[in-house]
Amino acid sequence: MEIVLNASLAGGVAIGSSCDIIVRPFGAMLVGFVSGVVSSLGFAFLSKFLQNKINLHDTCGVLNLHGIPGLIGGFVSAIVVSRGEGNFGDQYSRIFKQGRDPQTQAGYQLAGTFLSLGLAIFGGLFTGFITSR
Repeated sequence: MEIVLNASLAGGVAIGSSCDIIVRPFGAMLVGFVSGVVSSLGFAFLSKFLQNKINLHDTCGVLNLHGIPGLIGGFVSAIVVSRGEGNFGDQYSRIFKQGRDPQTQAGYQLAGTFLSLGLAIFGGLFTGFITSR
């Protein structure tokens, strides 16, 4: 039951990071479903694997509940933006910065996703270093 509850939260995390970009309900449902499935598999298998192989104790399930679904949401936002006017119609230039074509905006979306990932990894390593002393 815990895995099911966490999967429903993971869907919200993934769509929350791309909710202003996904403009059709089907896309939101698909992102939430995929994130829930990936999160459930992570809780069932990945957590045990990481604990056995590299002694990673993710006691709160942050990786499977926030990390992986956040990455899914970031990648989906880049994919959706790269389609440009196919998804946004004539509203594209009003939503995104003037003069930025869809591929450039998708690059910014990916850069933001990887910047967030880098900050999370650095913050986790720094906190682990400080608390292990």
